[in-house]
Amino acid sequence: MNLETRLYDERKLGLEQGVKIGIDQGLTQGRQEGLMQGRNEGRVEAIQAALTFFKSQGQTPIEVVGNLSQMFHLSRQTAQNYYDQLTIK
Repeated sequence: MNLETRLYDERKLGLEQGVKIGIDQGLTQGRQEGLMQGRNEGRVEAIQAALTFFKSQGQTPIEVVGNLSQMFHLSRQTAQNYYDQLTIK
């Protein structure tokens, strides 16, 4: 095997390995992003369910916002935003 053929084969092998590494890294990143998105969506759904429950129990808006803030470790403003979004719908 001459040097040119050997270099071509090594370059081709390196390219194949690089593509495999890139695909593996892309899959890992995709999984991580998917898990993070799923967690965020689940958290939003849980907050909305709790908000609906608190309102159905006759709690005042101030009590609902306070309970959301405490239960989900949200700032008062963020809890208020969730309350406003649900009551607008």
